[in-house]
Amino acid sequence: MANLNEKLDQRVTFEFSDQGFEDVVNFLRQVTGVKLIVAPEVTAAAAAAPSRSRSRNALRDALKWISELTTCTWRCREQAIYISNKACAGAITSRCTTVTD
Repeated sequence: MANLNEKLDQRVTFEFSDQGFEDVVNFLRQVTGVKLIVAPEVTAAAAAAPSRSRSRNALRDALKWISELTTCTWRCREQAIYISNKACAGAITSRCTTVTD
């Protein structure tokens, strides 16, 4: 898992302007070389990503942003990252929630 954990810390720069969810995931696959597996129900329900530009963000942070957009979770397992709207057992799980003052 060390290799995938290192890739989660990999810095990526991106600028999205109303891109589709699949386009965002495909871009992250390309620039990081990480195997991202998206559950079909997430892809079907995902809306277009709003415009966002980030410079030198960790892949982990980009995945958190995707989680916020899709209300899904992601986990690392068997050298891949699985994105699903169902909580599943795995080595690493992240769930994002909005917290306001």
